Amino acid sequence: MKRSYTYVKPEDVTACKELIGTMIKRDKRRCSYRLNENDAHEYAYQAAKFFDVMQQDFRFDLEEWALEEIRKAESV
Repeated sequence: MKRSYTYVKPEDVTACKELIGTMIKRDKRRCSYRLNENDAHEYAYQAAKFFDVMQQDFRFDLEEWALEEIRKAESV
């Protein structure tokens, strides 16, 4: 992810990442299936919508970050 975005506050970036991390941990415990790209897309959308940072470039980067986190969680 970029260090900064034009219309997104740094604390919103941190909050989105923390929320996605929490959602991944929750779903890893609850679900019997493996998380995938669709889950990363949904997590990024939900976090961006919750913090009202719906800019397309930010959401795309957040989705890529979420996918990396899912891959880390699935490899453990």
